[in-house]
Amino acid sequence: QPIASLDGVWQATTTRYGGSLRSVALRLGDGRLAITSPICGLGATVHQGLAALGRPVVLVAPNHFHNLGLREYRAAYPDAEIVASEKAAPRIARRCGHEVRPLARLGELLPPHIRLLVPPRTSNGEIWLSVQGSNGRAWIVGDAFFNMPQTPYSPLGLLLAALGTCPGLRIGS
Repeated sequence: QPIASLDGVWQATTTRYGGSLRSVALRLGDGRLAITSPICGLGATVHQGLAALGRPVVLVAPNHFHNLGLREYRAAYPDAEIVASEKAAPRIARRCGHEVRPLARLGELLPPHIRLLVPPRTSNGEIWLSVQGSNGRAWIVGDAFFNMPQTPYSPLGLLLAALGTCPGLRIGS
């Protein structure tokens, strides 16, 4: 689905483990795509939708926890490069079994209205994307902010409650 007022930005969402998951596709400066936080198991419909938008050539792990969809997407797009922050790259490489390239590669390909942000001193190697849209600027973040109206009734919900990341708007530690 396109994200309103953000040119060249789409999202796929699903609910799993009692929480909402989101993956974002970005049109790069040359018309190809970057996929941020690929979600595994969304099915052929999502890959067909991506094919209509452009070819994914960069898979972005926004921190070292967001790695579960990387194998599936790399299998579907074997020429796609995986990128992550320097802090997150070692764990991402171990978890997905593929080489992880530096973020500079993504920065080279982004169009002028999208900027890469690397917050200092995050323990999980968090990266953000800043997108200038027609109604202002939007940030695409991984786990820096949470806004879950209710604590999910699931093992994930117990973990999120123990970490203090729900219910309501929270800033991740």
